[in-house]
Amino acid sequence: MAHQKDVTLITPTRDRPVAMDLCKRWVERQDYTGNIQWIIADGSEERGPKIEIPGIDVVHLRTHKPDLTPLESFIGNLLAALPIVTGEYVIIIEDDDWYAPNHVSDTADFLEKSSIVGNQIQRYYHLPSKQWTKRTNRGSCLCQTGFRKTWISMLETACHESLSSNTRGVDARFWQSMIWRLDICLHSDAPTCIGMKGLPGSKGIGVGHDPDRRDWNDDPDLVKLREWVGDDSSVYESLTSSPSD
Repeated sequence: MAHQKDVTLITPTRDRPVAMDLCKRWVERQDYTGNIQWIIADGSEERGPKIEIPGIDVVHLRTHKPDLTPLESFIGNLLAALPIVTGEYVIIIEDDDWYAPNHVSDTADFLEKSSIVGNQIQRYYHLPSKQWTKRTNRGSCLCQTGFRKTWISMLETACHESLSSNTRGVDARFWQSMIWRLDICLHSDAPTCIGMKGLPGSKGIGVGHDPDRRDWNDDPDLVKLREWVGDDSSVYESLTSSPSD
């Protein structure tokens, strides 16, 4: 299928070079055939190597500010990226998550008929402890959310509300503000994104970075990891015994 719409991917990041190396791998193999802009809003203390991918317009934003909490950094990076979006469709790509090669194309296909798309099913894998869990959300996590450019202001509002209350949940606020629309798409297809937790570097703010054993399952032989990400499990196996910073 030939894709016609321009797409912008946004990745907020800070001091997570291992995650960004993997993120580059997942982005550069996407099978989307239209134009892609990838905005990397980087709040890292030290400037890392510039990412370049043939055929993708990679935009690097240097957003480092000292003394920001992880939540403030994440939201600040996101807010810095939104004004320079050029694509008609916007897709959030989180730096520490795994993405299937068809993630962008599948999301764009849904956005042909919907203003916002997300997946209610969220799978998490905590690498250091070799544990996994699966949850059903009322909306969708940001890492599985895509929307039309016309709704950027709604995400900006959700970001400012989270900052003012000093609470995470940008995704929940964004989805709550959009749920009244008749053309949303909240599906439960097999996820093309897995929330990978515990990668080295700055600690993330989302669910799963501190797994609660009451609803997490052990995976000592990495069977579930291989089931979920297939051959890509090989790039994670060396990280399953390395504690995150």
